[in-house]
Amino acid sequence: MTRKRVNEKSLLLSLLLGFSGFLIPVGISHAASGHHSVKTHTRSNVANTVKLGPVVLVSKPGTSYDLLARRLSQKDIAFAKHNGEQPLVLIAVLALSNQKSGQALFVQLQSSGFCGSGGCSTSVYLKQGNSWEKILDSVTGIISIQKTRHLGMHDLLVDNTDLWVWRGSNYQAVDEGPDLKGLKHSVEMHQHQKRKIH
Repeated sequence: MTRKRVNEKSLLLSLLLGFSGFLIPVGISHAASGHHSVKTHTRSNVANTVKLGPVVLVSKPGTSYDLLARRLSQKDIAFAKHNGEQPLVLIAVLALSNQKSGQALFVQLQSSGFCGSGGCSTSVYLKQGNSWEKILDSVTGIISIQKTRHLGMHDLLVDNTDLWVWRGSNYQAVDEGPDLKGLKHSVEMHQHQKRKIH
């Protein structure tokens, strides 16, 4: 009799566990999907992680960022099509700042009209409010995200030679100009040599 009760209890317990095991995933599934949307919402409000180094552009046809890149570049694409070309659209989405608003879209159009001996031109867009603004226009060469920053945004090195820094609304090339200290020293040395001769 005791054995029968134990078996009944075991059966009842396994049925309950099996039933609750069935219910638990459903409950978790609903909680997870609800939690996921919160996470997604939260994720857009947290800081970005900036990946330093060269920007790798890839083709991602049909994705939301590809469609966005095509919309932002529609005039250039229409111009290429008018000239009988179908440009390849390459994109990258990377953070340029640790702030939530620092996510940038890099767009490169590849066709004979947009590429030359120096490579293909790339433009960079930043989401500002509900629109995407062009913050770097048609630079040629590999773009690398640098460790150095200006006004919270990381500097960009283009083609390993041209440094672009954030000026509050867009990126501008750094014009280093002449080394005035070195120029002054050179002039002084020249004058000194001239005095020796005379």
